Amino acid sequence: MSTSPSEGKSRAEGGKWWRQVGVPQDRVLRTTAVLVVLCCAAVTRVHATFNHRSYCGVSAYSHRYYMRIVGGRSVLAGEWPWQVALQQKDPYSGRRLGQHCGGTLIHPSWILTAAHCIVDPIFKFALPPPFWTVRVGEVSLSAETLRLYPVSKIITHKHFDSKTWDNDIALVKLRKPLNLEEHAGLVNTICLPSRNMSFVGLQCSVTGWGRTKKHGSNSDMLQTIRVPVMPTKKCQRSYRKISPVSNSMICAGWEDGGMGPCVGDSGGPLQCRARGGPWIQAGITSWGVGCAEPSYPGVYIRVSDYLDWIYKHLEKTY
Repeated sequence: MSTSPSEGKSRAEGGKWWRQVGVPQDRVLRTTAVLVVLCCAAVTRVHATFNHRSYCGVSAYSHRYYMRIVGGRSVLAGEWPWQVALQQKDPYSGRRLGQHCGGTLIHPSWILTAAHCIVDPIFKFALPPPFWTVRVGEVSLSAETLRLYPVSKIITHKHFDSKTWDNDIALVKLRKPLNLEEHAGLVNTICLPSRNMSFVGLQCSVTGWGRTKKHGSNSDMLQTIRVPVMPTKKCQRSYRKISPVSNSMICAGWEDGGMGPCVGDSGGPLQCRARGGPWIQAGITSWGVGCAEPSYPGVYIRVSDYLDWIYKHLEKTY
């Protein structure tokens, strides 16, 4: 897994990246009933605000077993039904220019992603809707598909900082809302967290089509890994000589490395759940050093810190 294709350098050199792999079966997700209650509160808010009738955070699979394979394991159709592929296209010819970043369906009309996926790194402005297309309900990027959707609106956080990666969050609106029932379980939305929800100590999942090796190529098949969420202060110590980790960021990764995002995974979700509960998006894949390097966890944007920003922009369009 990884961040955007144009970023092959380490964070210390001004770039970013990301990758993924599987996790040992003996590392079991531990959680409490508190998270279950908070999950349901988040689901209610999204449904009440946008009259969204689907059940967010529900997948066709139990996700009980994970293989430890460097580079991640390929997923099954419908396993992560909110994962989308954000692809660039030529606005004049309509020709697709290839996979760029990941994103997450949070509403039938809206995708949550990273601002650095949208903002041109040279000219520092967001590429407008004609440059983008969104692919939903797919696990293989080479498969023939009719699930390509045009974009009508792009919103990046006005305080996004391309040097510190603060506020690395963006919203993409589809031209027409998806009819989730038409996709037979292959497409669904993920739940948003409630305010101040903590995921520290949980093993959460990361998904993406990014590189499976630091100097390798992007994966054709969507990959998944499990990584533990760590305390922010511990993450800040790890990165103290490289780049600041703000409290609006969340870190996840194994101490000995070997599993984590890489170039091409940016914008995708860090997703967590309690046993039997819905999947909740804890973070947005943002930045890191190398690909699953020891002592350097992946850094994600903390979604719970941006709920007001998300709801404000979604409500403006209804």
